[in-house]
Amino acid sequence: MIVSYFDEKPFDASTVDPAGEFKPLPEGVYEFLITNASEAKTKDGQGLMGVFELQVTRGDHKGRKLTKRVNLRNANPQAVQIGQGELSAICRAIKNLRPKNWQAFVGQTLSFKVVVKPYNGSLSNEVKNAVLDDTEGADPAPAAAEGPAWG
Repeated sequence: MIVSYFDEKPFDASTVDPAGEFKPLPEGVYEFLITNASEAKTKDGQGLMGVFELQVTRGDHKGRKLTKRVNLRNANPQAVQIGQGELSAICRAIKNLRPKNWQAFVGQTLSFKVVVKPYNGSLSNEVKNAVLDDTEGADPAPAAAEGPAWG
């Protein structure tokens, strides 16, 4: 038999602060801890996406949670190409270029750009690409040119 929440202990709303209006994080770059990583079917049931549960690690918004979804299998080849690029950036940011499973991502810290977008009549956050450090994937410095580049 399932016991109702209200049968366990009477609830008195006057003793609990009401939930405030949800406000998205301000746009910017945030450091996140990946608290969970898994795969899930897309809405139409035909595709597959990676789902990363993220938690802000520092600053005024420490503890806030967001989700990053990455297309892995989709009827649209461009969506797959974008998703593979996003997954590559995540792998590079955590310095694991060949993860063996989703668990390889859990517990890793990295930064993402976060933007604010309209969603169903209100504002919501969208987690964009992982932010790579300045040296990640950078080409070696070009050899010094002889004379000015403009002529």
